[in-house]
Amino acid sequence: MSAKKAWVIDLDKINEGYCYDTFVAYAEKRNKAKSLLLKDAETEGMTTNDEEVTCLNIPIKRAKELDKYLYNGEYLTNHEIKLMKIKEERNELWEDIKLNTGVSYCYIMKRGSYYRPNRKGYTSFLEKAGVYDKYDAISQAKSCEDLEIIPIVIKDHNSCIRGKIKELLSKIIYNG
Repeated sequence: MSAKKAWVIDLDKINEGYCYDTFVAYAEKRNKAKSLLLKDAETEGMTTNDEEVTCLNIPIKRAKELDKYLYNGEYLTNHEIKLMKIKEERNELWEDIKLNTGVSYCYIMKRGSYYRPNRKGYTSFLEKAGVYDKYDAISQAKSCEDLEIIPIVIKDHNSCIRGKIKELLSKIIYNG
């Protein structure tokens, strides 16, 4: 995999380094990175040990977590690649749900809680979850990365609801 090495100014070695943003340069060699980062250091007026930063004393370090790799024709960090793969997997799942004639309805879940009917709040209880047409659920999920689509097995769903109805019927008080 073709990679671009990331280098940053070591702000721990810059006077009041906490005041600066992280500057990143992509270069194969340390000296090339130094010359690229020196421009940022000079623009910001950075100093180290109370003297002006120069090509000889600019403190830089490798930032492997910011390295970029060629993925689908563009250079991305590992984090960006991971997010892209998650998005691709979500799109594949939605396509599978669309094509599955056995799935007509779905639950929509956000961070571990189900959408209630008509998207009015959240619940942890399956029997209180809203039931959404699969196309509506997919449309909702496309608008928010936190949403998960769960295909409904109608037999299991109905069994759950019947159990809740039976429980509620046992609580009816007859006056009379």
